[in-house]
Amino acid sequence: MAVLADPMAVAIHGLRCSGLGRPGRLAVVGAGTVGLLTAAYGALIGWDVTVVHRGANLDERAAGVDARLATLDEATTSTPFDVVVDAASGSSPAPLALALDLVRDGGTVVVQNAYHPGVRLGTPLRDIFRRSVRLVGSFSFCRRDGNDFGLALAALGSSRAAFGSLLVDVGDLEAPESTVDRVEERRRLVVHLRGGGTTGE
Repeated sequence: MAVLADPMAVAIHGLRCSGLGRPGRLAVVGAGTVGLLTAAYGALIGWDVTVVHRGANLDERAAGVDARLATLDEATTSTPFDVVVDAASGSSPAPLALALDLVRDGGTVVVQNAYHPGVRLGTPLRDIFRRSVRLVGSFSFCRRDGNDFGLALAALGSSRAAFGSLLVDVGDLEAPESTVDRVEERRRLVVHLRGGGTTGE
């Protein structure tokens, strides 16, 4: 469970440090490790959570997370969300554009990771701010003002069942090539390799 402490601290930081107010409807765009941990923590602190995903076979990975699963089509036809967390950032502006489409007027979008330097948002800023949408950046975690890492350890310790589905034991370090091949085949979230305690995403 300790391998989840760092990504859980990132998930907690995104919700804790964004000044979100009372829990309401929360959408998390992205069903990777940070996205599912954000959803799990959001549910733990009282949010009504929906995980928006584009991939297949998510049911197994999200088994312990107290959240609805929605495809992109399902999410875009639902009632707008109070808060949307973009946990799928990367080389395309599509996750942030989706988050902006899903949030209600006056709501908040939290961008939980960093985009690649060349990514440009196609949505005009005027369209965002006319709707009074608040954009909040949240990268990594902090040890001051609440100790995200300590909160992560406490959350993981109190809800082992919610997070067990995010882990898979794939083998040991005596045959690293075949272990990596199995990980690639299964496309799991966090991997624990026996023998060295090495972790990877």
